[in-house]
Amino acid sequence: MAPAEITKDEIDAVYPTVAATVADALGCDPEDVKLDVSLIEGLDAESIDFLDLVFRLERAFKVKIPRGKIVEDARGDLPEAEFEQKGIAT
Repeated sequence: MAPAEITKDEIDAVYPTVAATVADALGCDPEDVKLDVSLIEGLDAESIDFLDLVFRLERAFKVKIPRGKIVEDARGDLPEAEFEQKGIAT
C-alpha cells in the first residue's frame, strides 16, 4: 500500500515543533530550519545527529519512528557509499 500524501495543513500543524526540535538538536537557530534546507548540506547534521533527532521527535510527538527511516529519507537518491564514508555522513 502506498503511503498517504501529507497535506499542507498537516505539515503546518507539526512544523513548529519539528523545527524547534531540529534546531535544538543541531544547535542552530529555528529560523535556519526550513522545509527546503538539507539537514546534512544546509545544517551540517552528521550521522549521529539523526539518532538524536529520532529520539527527540519520538518524545515530542509520542510516536515510534522506524530506525533508518530518517537516514534513508535524508540520503535520497545518493548512493550509500557516497552518503557515508568512514562512518561520517558526507
